[in-house]
Amino acid sequence: MLYFLRLMKTVFGLTCIFLFSSLSNSLLAITYLDIKKESQKINLSPYLEYLEEGSKSLSIKDISSWRYKNKFKRVKDVNFGFARRPFWVRFSLRNSSKRPLKRLLEIGFPFLDHIELYEPDGKGSFNIYRTGRATPFYTREIKHRNFLFRIKIPSGSSSYFVRIDTESAMYFPMTLWTEETFWKSDHEAQFALGLYYGIMLVMALYNLFIFISLRDRAYLFYVIYIVSFALYQMTANGLAYEYLWPNWVWWNRNSTLFLAGVAMIWATFFTKDFLLTQRSVPFLDRVLNWIVILAIILSFFSLIISYGIMLKITLFVAAIFVTFLLLSGLICLKRGQKSARFYIMAWFALLSGVMILILWNIGWLPSRFWSIYSIQFGSVMDVVLLSLALADRINELRNARESALRQVMEERARAHEQREEMVRELHDGIGAIATNISLLAQRVKLKSPSYEVEEDLETISQLATRGRMEISSFMECLDEGDQEAKEFINDLRYLGNQLLSGNGIAFSLKDMDSEKDIRLSPFLRLNVTKIFQEAITNCLKHSEASSVKVKIEIKKEGLFLSISDNGKGINLVRGEALLKGRGLSNMRKRVKRLGGTIEIKNQEGSEIILKVPILHEAHQIRYEDI
Repeated sequence: MLYFLRLMKTVFGLTCIFLFSSLSNSLLAITYLDIKKESQKINLSPYLEYLEEGSKSLSIKDISSWRYKNKFKRVKDVNFGFARRPFWVRFSLRNSSKRPLKRLLEIGFPFLDHIELYEPDGKGSFNIYRTGRATPFYTREIKHRNFLFRIKIPSGSSSYFVRIDTESAMYFPMTLWTEETFWKSDHEAQFALGLYYGIMLVMALYNLFIFISLRDRAYLFYVIYIVSFALYQMTANGLAYEYLWPNWVWWNRNSTLFLAGVAMIWATFFTKDFLLTQRSVPFLDRVLNWIVILAIILSFFSLIISYGIMLKITLFVAAIFVTFLLLSGLICLKRGQKSARFYIMAWFALLSGVMILILWNIGWLPSRFWSIYSIQFGSVMDVVLLSLALADRINELRNARESALRQVMEERARAHEQREEMVRELHDGIGAIATNISLLAQRVKLKSPSYEVEEDLETISQLATRGRMEISSFMECLDEGDQEAKEFINDLRYLGNQLLSGNGIAFSLKDMDSEKDIRLSPFLRLNVTKIFQEAITNCLKHSEASSVKVKIEIKKEGLFLSISDNGKGINLVRGEALLKGRGLSNMRKRVKRLGGTIEIKNQEGSEIILKVPILHEAHQIRYEDI
């Protein structure tokens, strides 16, 4: 009986040992993926296992030992967001055929800094392949924007290990391809990327030609924004490292964030110019200026501060940046800018893409085609809609210009009618009165032979004649409209001779190489004529001069007029009184309305120097000022 109990105890112990061993083997068992010869493409993501490295660095000897065999965890999503430590990734394959199979292993995320692939050599050791964004492009076994490895899958079961260390998002989509299938699929992907960059290039060239034609700065800012954003996307897709700067490791590592900041700068300049914020919303314009400064700082520090730190800051700033540009469009739309409609839709499309990309980077969204390429979809919609916004802006400006032109034509028609009415009133009213006064003075003079009465009547007749001349000259200015410079100079010469030569004062007018084809407005001519006439009259009345010399020069830069005499000049006491008099006071008022300056000198006689611009907003006819 005792013997039987001992035997049962032994059997029970052996059974427990067997069950425990079987259970341990099942717990430690590795899931193998069967690879068949006809398998052309296999997504490895469901078969990946990972182990996050601790504070102690691990070697392939450590990670492939039984000690770590059961520490790997099944990968639920290949995007882990920002990881602080390196990851070890394991996948196990089983080749049921008798011959080894050749496959391409693709890791489809070009932002991974350091990648080490450990391929079993069938002799208990591993072949090591190193690559990554932080290594020169020419060191890659296969020259491609993504990371490609040629691996051999021996007969039987084997496990492969990949160590990834990066400051970007820990995202490692892996696919196993036959070489023929991969290049066929890549050809289609290249076509899609070519289509994307083709759209960006066409939009840039189209709007560049419009800028050359219209000279509108908004188009130039838009073109630079498209180019900088397209370059940013090329760095994100790995194409820039493949085609533009394959040997510039440092620049490739830092260019992505730098170009993102540059794109923000030019997008903000475009917004300021497109929405006319400086004029319409000054507060908004000041905030946009601060955004430009922030983007410049961001671009600068992206070249000198850790990529991981700056990536998080850039994603945060990009979200705020696009949101604020969207709000800017809403504010301007509320204030009546209709072209802001397309602008708002454009930035909403890009904002959606940016937000999806941010959520995917931090691991909150699954890795899908729409989440990975969200920024491409959003940017295409953005540039197309912004181009439509610019076209809408052209239509809006054209309509505004046509409306303004109609208003100008209506104003000109009204001004012409008013001018004709004034000429009629002057001719029929004041002109007739001055003529009647002159005729009555002549009749009274014939009836009254008294010398004193004749002298007064002669004065009345002269004043009436002078008044009639004033009215005539005024009506001529209104009737003729714009007049060429040479005709105006001849009129001044005739007027000077009329006023001075008959009173025994020598008069000369010298033209200082004027541009004769320049046309002068009636308002300018009338006021300059009045100033000239007042100056000549002062010489006649007060200077006791024997000669008056006038110099005139009319060019696009302005009109220069100098009137000098050889009289006794203006003494200080009399000069003060004279400057306060009605004549010079009117002269100063006229010069001010013309937007010019007047200077009075008192050396060996007196000199009045007048300088006025030819083109000035004050030169429009304003009858209330005349």
